[in-house]
Amino acid sequence: FAALLYLVLTLSVAELAAFPGMGAGAYHFAGACVGPRGAFFTGLCECLKKCIVVVGVIATAIGDYMTEVTGAPEFLAPAWWLGSLALLTAANVVGGEAST
Repeated sequence: FAALLYLVLTLSVAELAAFPGMGAGAYHFAGACVGPRGAFFTGLCECLKKCIVVVGVIATAIGDYMTEVTGAPEFLAPAWWLGSLALLTAANVVGGEAST
């Protein structure tokens, strides 16, 4: 059964690899496969993944790392999380303004 699933996965990836890509990535593939509504939800999920989940994971990792490095008590970890999140957000805003 697992071999059949891998075969289907391989054939699906081969089909998408032969499809001419664009800058939209998964959004473009979903639009071609299931239409504009599927493309919208794919783009929405990609945005939420990159804008919310990734930033939260990075801020948490930095906070946990700084808690270990500084030897701070464990209950101060959320302060490190919020501080690193504020620093990363500020860097993103300054970088966005500098690029325009």
